[in-house]
Amino acid sequence: MIRPYNEQDSEVVLDLWQRFDEVHIKEAPHMFRSPGPEERITRLEKYTGEKQCQECSEPFLLVCDSGSRINGFICGVIRETPAAVLLISHKIVELHAIFVDPGFRSGRTSKNLVQTAL
Repeated sequence: MIRPYNEQDSEVVLDLWQRFDEVHIKEAPHMFRSPGPEERITRLEKYTGEKQCQECSEPFLLVCDSGSRINGFICGVIRETPAAVLLISHKIVELHAIFVDPGFRSGRTSKNLVQTAL
């Protein structure tokens, strides 16, 4: 089941995000570094906090909950196109990160996370 993040998910999501970081560091150590504990919390709060203003992007963090554990997440922001003459306002969903536990990648977890986010 794909659902919004809640505070009880923080420990598991932080662990999954660390594994996400490790994949990137392994593949491109010249581009990525391991964030410190405070940076990890700040990053989590960026996607779980409230929208800061009317014109600001709306952050989101969704998790895949198999009932017994959380095995993946997706995060990003939702924003509106700028108001301008002749433009119809549209929502734009920016996907910033997705990670699924390797043991759950044979199913449709990633696809379900992306489809729900969009």
